Formats: sequence, structure tokens, C-alpha cells
Amino acid sequence: MKIINNKIVCITKFRREAAYASSHFFAILSLIFYIKKYPWYTVLGLFGQYILTISIWSPNYSLLLLCSDRLLAIVNIAIIGNEHIIQGSSIIIFGPFVVIGILFKIIDWRIKPDQYYPVSLAYLLWHLNMFISNVLALTYSKL
Repeated sequence: MKIINNKIVCITKFRREAAYASSHFFAILSLIFYIKKYPWYTVLGLFGQYILTISIWSPNYSLLLLCSDRLLAIVNIAIIGNEHIIQGSSIIIFGPFVVIGILFKIIDWRIKPDQYYPVSLAYLLWHLNMFISNVLALTYSKL
């Protein structure tokens, strides 16, 4: 929030550094999954997501890189969601967070970025929500 012309305005767009910072959630999750002894492919998938997410915010990203990032996000949601269920987490606990996260992503696709503030609030909330949902699911797992 900031004040412009004596009005409180909600900041909904951020600089690309905010995307870099929020992308670190994937690296942190990768480390947590490794410590909790989740399968290697979940750890690798999250770390790959971290690398791709950081890469798409570089000035010279390609459409192939962007599509790869989104495809890996979908694959990670499916694999990690299944792994949480196998480890004893309830879909009732983390399922709503996944739905909310996907809604944030859909909202983010509808927001037009600008040159100076290309990162939307919905994008940052998508990352935060995915982090929180995974940590919540991990707290209910058998591992």
C-alpha cells in the first residue's frame, strides 16, 4: 500500500526482483523435501522449477523456456500432490490451497505486465500459496 494524492492505493504490480525473491520458495521446498526424504524426482522437480522460474525473468527468455516452466509446474502439482497423498496428507487439507493457487495463476495470466513493473500480485500470491500448501501438507505427512 502507498498513498497517492491523499488516497491509499494497493500496489498490484512489482519489479522483477520480487519474482526472483518469490522463486526461492521452490529452492526452499526442494531442500525441505530432500530433508524429509521424499523421492528424488520430487526434489529434482522442485529444483528444476526454481531454475526455470528464475530463468524466465531474465531479460532474454524464450517462449520455449516459458512453456517449459508452465509445463513443469503442472507436472509438479500432479506428482507432488500424489506424493503427499501417499505420505498420508489429506487432499482435504491441501486440496483447497492447490485450487486457490491455480486461481491465482489464472488471474495472473489475465494481467498485462508493463515494462517497469511486470510482476503481478497474483503471481507472487501463486508462489506463496504453493509454498504454504506444501508446507502444510508436509506437516501432516507420515515422514
